[in-house]
Amino acid sequence: MVLVLVTGVTGFVASHTVRQLLSIDGPGEPIKVRGTVRGLTSAKRDLIVKTLAPSGKEGQLELVEVDLLDGADKWAAAVAGCELVVHIASPYSLRPPRHASDMIEPAVRGTRAVLEACAAPPSAVRRVVVTSSIVAVSSGRLAEYSAVRPSAASPSGVLVVSRNTVFGPADWPDWPRVVDVYEQSKTLAERAAWDFMLRPDLPHRFELCSVLPGYILGPYLLPNFGSSIELVKSLLNREYPGLPDPCVISVVDVRDVASAHIAAMLSDTDVSGKRFIVSPHSVSLKKASSILSEEFGKFGYKTPSISLPEFVLKLIALFDSNAAAIVTHLHTVVQYDCSEAENVLKIKWTNLADSLNDMGYSLIKFGVVKKKPAFVPRD
Repeated sequence: MVLVLVTGVTGFVASHTVRQLLSIDGPGEPIKVRGTVRGLTSAKRDLIVKTLAPSGKEGQLELVEVDLLDGADKWAAAVAGCELVVHIASPYSLRPPRHASDMIEPAVRGTRAVLEACAAPPSAVRRVVVTSSIVAVSSGRLAEYSAVRPSAASPSGVLVVSRNTVFGPADWPDWPRVVDVYEQSKTLAERAAWDFMLRPDLPHRFELCSVLPGYILGPYLLPNFGSSIELVKSLLNREYPGLPDPCVISVVDVRDVASAHIAAMLSDTDVSGKRFIVSPHSVSLKKASSILSEEFGKFGYKTPSISLPEFVLKLIALFDSNAAAIVTHLHTVVQYDCSEAENVLKIKWTNLADSLNDMGYSLIKFGVVKKKPAFVPRD
């Protein structure tokens, strides 16, 4: 039985990764997953196993309590006996942290701690997949983004009017211009991983690759919510009367992100040193709202449809950091090269509407979005 370590199993991506791993059936050696969790209680253990392990495979999911800032002994115990490691755990916050170090330090130290454990004898680890983000490719390079204008006829809701850089695996942020703490944490954590692999004195060597998703959509499996809920939550709850237009985000389905991690981990192809970008779709906020309206309007959800005047958004930005971030990205789209994920990992992308609608149903199920009297859950 192949033992796989997955860090942060209650997280959005990690929970889907575990479920997909344990759903693999076939002639190959069966997979057992060891997942790390913060603050593991018996009730939490029961919920995770019940949700993520298919019937009859509950014994193939082992849970251990480890935190990103824990010492070497705990991480060594977590890695012991594992052939494959998927390091997904990373700090997140629905609000900007009080101190930048609150997010950056756990991200960087946690990544190093996992890799140190993988490299320490008697490690049996042969491959590690690290979760990064597209912000570790294009952050701080606003001048290279492509220009867009609104287009109701376009699947994304915008039309590219001035094509510029298509960002690929070889690209990194313009560091002096990276001011967002989350973007700093993801970039520094991935850099730390690659720098670690350059050390000549590693007692045990293994392969390393990274997966870099865009803004992640799709259904939640566990009620452990991060910033990915904000788009669909705000639209279905109609938290804003109007939307900036054009404001475009690069998105991917959580199930595709999980599949990319697993494909990279199990691939017979040499993936060492590769950065797999997984962000195939671009969508304007207005188009996303329209897609959700088509599915949820019949239940009484009225998503915003009018365009918010730019001067209004700029006034709001004086007091709201989220609005300030949007202002800097108006009229632009960041284009990414996902060909490595498509050609090497053979990823087939989930339809954008399915990603948005499936997330909507799950957020209503968990009470993040208020349930309307006319709402009918899907089977």
